[in-house]
Amino acid sequence: MKLAIYPLSLPAPLLSAYALKQEVNLLRPKMNSGHVEARRRFKSAPTFMSLSWSMKKDEAILFEDFISNELNEGSSWFLMDILTPLGMIEHHVRFVTSPLEDYKLVSSTVWSYTAQAEIKKRVIIDKDITALILSVNYSPDLWAGILASLSLMVNKNALST
Repeated sequence: MKLAIYPLSLPAPLLSAYALKQEVNLLRPKMNSGHVEARRRFKSAPTFMSLSWSMKKDEAILFEDFISNELNEGSSWFLMDILTPLGMIEHHVRFVTSPLEDYKLVSSTVWSYTAQAEIKKRVIIDKDITALILSVNYSPDLWAGILASLSLMVNKNALST
């Protein structure tokens, strides 16, 4: 089944409420000696995010239709561009709380929606690229340009797995 794509005709979430929080992915059991042994639980842990939107009436109508019909009341995974340190990268997203559970009229023609969402696997650069960057003494500005060029490759690779 093909994933729905967040419509480009709808506004992106507001940056003022934008927050990402990765699920705890470390186990830290205390040993008899009093030391703590830390280890990673999973290869990938979900990231949760707070989102809010401000929409004109016509956008709100389309947004509610997208949530209700395309996303099965917000329960289905979909593709959405998410702002990360790599830039705007397409991710698999699913609502934890539907935007239709928390919305309000803020003026005669503007609606406000809030929701919690889950990112299946947040895209980061490959460990080999990180090792290369750290091994060479180039300026951060130079690497920023290189990373921007690589972000599309990283995104395509992450979505194909």
